[in-house]
Amino acid sequence: MELKDRGLSIQELLAMPQFKEAHVAAGAANLTNLIKRVNVMEVPDVENWVRPGEFLMTTGYPYRDTPEDFGQLIPKLAEKGVAGLGIKTKRFLEEIPPTVIEIAQQYNFPLIELQPDTTFSDIVRTVMEQVFYKESEHLNVLQERLQLITKLLLENKKLEHTLAELEKILSNPIALVDLSEESAHVQMASAAYKELFEQIDWQELAGQSEDRSGMIEIGGEIISVYMSPVPAKYTNNSWLILLEWETTTASIDVLTVDRVSSLIALELVNNEARKMVETQHLDQFISDWLQGRVKALPDIHIRAESCGYTLSYQGYYEALTIRWLGEQAHSLQLVNVMKRLKTSIEPNSLVSLVDGQIVLIIHGEELEDLDTNISRTYTAITSMPELAENNISICRGGAVTSPEKLCKSYEKAQSVKEISDFYGFQQAVLSIGDLGVYRLLYFLPDNKEIDHYVEHLLGPLLDYDHDNQTNLVETLDMYFRQNRNMKLTAKALFAHYNTVVYRMERIKTILQNDLDDSDIQLQLYLALKLVNLDNIKKSTGGLV
Repeated sequence: MELKDRGLSIQELLAMPQFKEAHVAAGAANLTNLIKRVNVMEVPDVENWVRPGEFLMTTGYPYRDTPEDFGQLIPKLAEKGVAGLGIKTKRFLEEIPPTVIEIAQQYNFPLIELQPDTTFSDIVRTVMEQVFYKESEHLNVLQERLQLITKLLLENKKLEHTLAELEKILSNPIALVDLSEESAHVQMASAAYKELFEQIDWQELAGQSEDRSGMIEIGGEIISVYMSPVPAKYTNNSWLILLEWETTTASIDVLTVDRVSSLIALELVNNEARKMVETQHLDQFISDWLQGRVKALPDIHIRAESCGYTLSYQGYYEALTIRWLGEQAHSLQLVNVMKRLKTSIEPNSLVSLVDGQIVLIIHGEELEDLDTNISRTYTAITSMPELAENNISICRGGAVTSPEKLCKSYEKAQSVKEISDFYGFQQAVLSIGDLGVYRLLYFLPDNKEIDHYVEHLLGPLLDYDHDNQTNLVETLDMYFRQNRNMKLTAKALFAHYNTVVYRMERIKTILQNDLDDSDIQLQLYLALKLVNLDNIKKSTGGLV
């Protein structure tokens, strides 16, 4: 059913029996002006009281003595948006003054000459009956439209389906657009207008959102656009967009968009609440799975299925923990990281917050797939502009071949994070094998025998450094770190090669040990690691 805008046009008015003898004196081009109410004008300052869409009728009484002043009223009425003016002649005015007709024609303002026997009260009643009828017709159609959209939403139809039905009703392109971010998120009603919407400069359109309507250029054509805000709690800057592309937009269409935007707002809130419940359910499952609270494979399968996750019995699983090298990300950053990861990891992988830490469950058909997914995860996080100062390290728990063993992978990932945090490892990706001997030293209890061990092997060297303000212990440590390569040791210490050679000779003399003996090398290496561990404990106040 095609509907015109609300109101009775002047053209329709002239078709009524009461106006069969009426004559259009001026403004014939605007006979499509809509009449929303009728009023009688018999005061000279009527322009102060008129409203847009009114059709005025007068006998010309206020200007009976000064008809030349009548023409000055026309521009004022046109500016106020008056639909038109009907003048009953032969009573106070023998005819409509030519100057009035001339000015009305200049403004394309409809000027109707009414017959002397015209009864104003009958016309007011008849016209308003027609106006009210059209108003009720629009309201009935609006109600039918809203009932249809409400029915679709209550039937849990997808939002895309609802938008498609609205697009069908309005016979013009419809889209739900989120302008809260620099890159607009556009949810189209259908793919039919995909190319059309892709040509829109959404940031330019956002600048017109305050007026809720405007003009945009698409493919060299200037078209009208109407924007209705979606007042949803979780959408700060979402709009329901109507483009006047196929047919002329009527006021009933604009009203429909306004009402439907409120219904969509409720649906978005409902969807968000549903997602929150589903996310909490999934997060609880991930936490229980990783921490071994659900162990049997059938139980894991049932819990996964209830969360909408398809458990895979092929390939490999691995648990990852995200470790912040700099300042810990605040809650909003964590939420943004989670959103980014959910769109970048493979479909059969999961991400969640467990005890305030971002944890991922990575799946791959082959071991190489795990490496690819981990690389993609690292890139996704580090490419976020707001995290430029927050470098991260991914702690790997190692691949497992069955879902019930994933808790072992998570346990290792947590150990990697804990130990690398303590020792300050800076690598982008760390696994248990990268920790070396530190994975053993970290869990050694405080014991006097450890102190005796270090004193026996490095005591003379520690005392020499203390008494002479030298750094021979540091040189020996770097010597082992560089695989006993003198040149690399000198480079790492920013020292001359001969200086390092001299220092190493002094170390041999002080320790009275053969540094080429593999057993001595192992003992000294362990002693140096214990010294480093002791220094770290002192720097952290003894807290491990």
